[in-house]
Amino acid sequence: GSSGNSGEPEALARASRQLAIAFMRVLQPQRVSAKVVLDDADPAADVGIQLCKDNQFDAAYAAFSDGMTKNPESAPLAYNLGVLAEARGDYDLAESLFTKATGLSQKAIYYSALERVRRARADSGG
Repeated sequence: GSSGNSGEPEALARASRQLAIAFMRVLQPQRVSAKVVLDDADPAADVGIQLCKDNQFDAAYAAFSDGMTKNPESAPLAYNLGVLAEARGDYDLAESLFTKATGLSQKAIYYSALERVRRARADSGG
């Protein structure tokens, strides 16, 4: 090669690295990223909601599950656990939790979540 393009390989490498970084940013999994609203009406959900805010979704799932064991009639806990089940792709569990939530309290977000998960399951062929 001539001395005129000696910086070209480094420039290409730098450009491809920047492109790869930008591409990876776009491809990163966006967990519970549809900006789903969690229900904070029950103080028993506070720990799980804070864990979600800290991106500790497995710990939040455990906190909501534990809360459901202690407070089986909590619509907010059923709904929030359903949101995380939906995010995991467990549409059957999510649907049953959203159905339970709608049976306990007639909040619009519960019904829209139920519709959303039923559509998602239909789209996934499940």
